Amino acid sequence: MVWLKYADLPTWLDHWDREIIEAPVRALRFVNNVDRHDLSLELEPVLPVQDADGLNIQWLKFSGRFVANDLNLRMFPFETLHLSIEVELEDLYASETNLTYEPSGSLLATGGDLSGYRIIQTAVTQAVHSYSTNWGWKLAVSCNGAENLAEVGNSRTELIFQRSSRSSLLNIFLPLAVMMCVALSVPLIDIQQHENRVVIPASVLLVLVFLQEGYKKILPAGLNYPTLADLIYSSCFISTIGIFLWSVASANLFLESATANQPAISDLNQQGSVIVAINVIFLLSTNNLLWLRSRREQSRAKGCMTL
Repeated sequence: MVWLKYADLPTWLDHWDREIIEAPVRALRFVNNVDRHDLSLELEPVLPVQDADGLNIQWLKFSGRFVANDLNLRMFPFETLHLSIEVELEDLYASETNLTYEPSGSLLATGGDLSGYRIIQTAVTQAVHSYSTNWGWKLAVSCNGAENLAEVGNSRTELIFQRSSRSSLLNIFLPLAVMMCVALSVPLIDIQQHENRVVIPASVLLVLVFLQEGYKKILPAGLNYPTLADLIYSSCFISTIGIFLWSVASANLFLESATANQPAISDLNQQGSVIVAINVIFLLSTNNLLWLRSRREQSRAKGCMTL
């Protein structure tokens, strides 16, 4: 629900738009992309009424589906969502009005949490939205002070949600951790069980593909950047492929040895411990760097989206 309180209306509205004279709250325009087939608007009351402070007031009840085109999912599945509803005074320029937000209790009447997310902040910010056109209206030059400029008051109500870390760890990364424990244990298998050394990492690769497909279904199609989950899974793929290739190479060395003597078997088994250590260091260092990089990119992208 949004309401508009005002003292007087510009006189030129008499010959411009009678609907706004009768219901000034109609001058509020939603800046967000909206599913128009799903949008419901209801004036209450039909005509403005005078409040106890002498100002006129009118409410607009609305419900609908607002499109969020600037979601930043680089930190998925630990992302923060900024969901906003922006309104502007469509027919009134910033030089003609003084659009201010007056707090009236909580921004949320009840609840507000989304499934899998928790709300961490609510905020209202105000600005002057500058459009680099006057929409072909030459009289706008006197209001905006420039030829190709239109400035209107903008009010942005924002709800900030954060995905549940516990849910992400249990549903997305716990199965990955289990599979990587299996893959990392492969080099510790005795070289005489070389068949298992080759089969297990190949099976882990197949499971990783299905695990990645599972969380991809949560994300919007066609993202033009990798998420944190994508990068972590990529590092796990690289590690598992490396273990698989090493397993094949060590199995071939074992089979090519005519005698398969005990010293040779011991050397190959000891190399397995080194391979495990290398992969653990690789995964820990790579994933820490990926986390820091994603956080940096998220902050940079949020700065670019600021009005």
